[in-house]
Amino acid sequence: MSGPTLGVPDGVCNMRDIGYMCSKFGTTPSSPNWNPNCDITGPTPKTPDNIVNMRDIGEACRNFGKTDP
Repeated sequence: MSGPTLGVPDGVCNMRDIGYMCSKFGTTPSSPNWNPNCDITGPTPKTPDNIVNMRDIGEACRNFGKTDP
């Protein structure tokens, strides 16, 4: 989601990602600061629902410390 350069992925889920997602909390596709990479899940697991909310932040927290191969 985000690395040392804000918004540029680095392949590791860490506090940069959680903080970045929190900065997008409540955004939707019509929001000027919308980032679809922050909408990672919804009521149906692993299916985005067009809003960055606690489901998305919770999913990121569950993956904290993991790397993307």
